[in-house]
Amino acid sequence: EEVAKTLEEQRRLMDEQRQAAEESAERQAAAMAREVEAKLHAAQELQAKAEQASHRARSEFEEQRRMMEQQRQAAEESAERQAAAIAREVEAKLHAAQELQAKA
Repeated sequence: EEVAKTLEEQRRLMDEQRQAAEESAERQAAAMAREVEAKLHAAQELQAKAEQASHRARSEFEEQRRMMEQQRQAAEESAERQAAAIAREVEAKLHAAQELQAKA
């Protein structure tokens, strides 16, 4: 009977230890899950910020490219106008020279 009581006491202690170990493991697993969830959330926030920064940079690049294209086009048009004005001036001088030559 004493042996049975001792065995029963040992079994009860082992059950308590097993239960305590299970509860500890569950708490650790829950803590790890919360930690992983927090890290995932932080990573998602960083990714969102990176995407915003990338979009902003792309928009700025496109704006600069558009402005440069406008400047190039304006410079091209200005050069064409200047060339046309010079051609008219040369044509007028040539015409005047031909008239003077004809009078001479």
